[in-house]
Amino acid sequence: MGTWTILAVLLCACIAGAGGAFGREAVVIEIPNSETAGICGFRAMWDAPVATADDGVRRILDDVIKDRGGSAPWNSEERDGGAKPAALAFDAIHRSLLVRFPAAADQIAEQLRKGFRIQKAELVLPYADTELWPWGNTNWAPPEGGYLYRANWGVDKDCRAVPPTWHAAAWALRKPWKSDAATGPTWNAWINGAGYWARFGAQDEQADRFPSRFGPAPVAVVAGLREAVLVPARRGIHPATLCRHGEGRARRLAVRRQGRRINLHRVG
Repeated sequence: MGTWTILAVLLCACIAGAGGAFGREAVVIEIPNSETAGICGFRAMWDAPVATADDGVRRILDDVIKDRGGSAPWNSEERDGGAKPAALAFDAIHRSLLVRFPAAADQIAEQLRKGFRIQKAELVLPYADTELWPWGNTNWAPPEGGYLYRANWGVDKDCRAVPPTWHAAAWALRKPWKSDAATGPTWNAWINGAGYWARFGAQDEQADRFPSRFGPAPVAVVAGLREAVLVPARRGIHPATLCRHGEGRARRLAVRRQGRRINLHRVG
């Protein structure tokens, strides 16, 4: 669970010089203002928009630890019928978090008009906490929008003593969306009741999302700040495409970042 998200874009200005040389300067734009929404694969929530926020609803379920590890219920019954936002959270099975940056296009376009080109884009997801127990229960009758899990035979002690290691992965969506309690995105639709994903959960790579994947990136601890930094690491068109304009044929440059290969294309 995170408290906010940042889009960091590195732009590079390339100016052709004598003999085909390039002079370069770099500009980094950080766009901290994001809009988020949740889509949930629990059958009872397939058609339920989930508005999310930094101060979204959380519930402490553990019998021992009371100052952290709260659960993040997304079902409307735990959020005053949906009047309160849900917490910023996602998991590996049913809950996906959508993130967009409404101000990003204008800020990036301003730099592009000055002759800059996008060299790299990173989605930064600061890490705030982990659910010790997911929303749900152990009595074989979990609430709608909740998990059935086990906490006996020492499982509870292990969960408290050994924090899990999480990874995050992301995809760029092909469909527009806006967080809204009535018309926001759902597991079934990118506009609730009006525009539907080709495959539930925005999983179709031809119609719903681009095939290039950001991550998976482990949650890292850097100078006391826990965060997951997602960069594209798959083949295809992605924000890590570098376009440098000059003479010569297009050629592929390969670099390594954190042990994963990112292809950068030079076009000329």
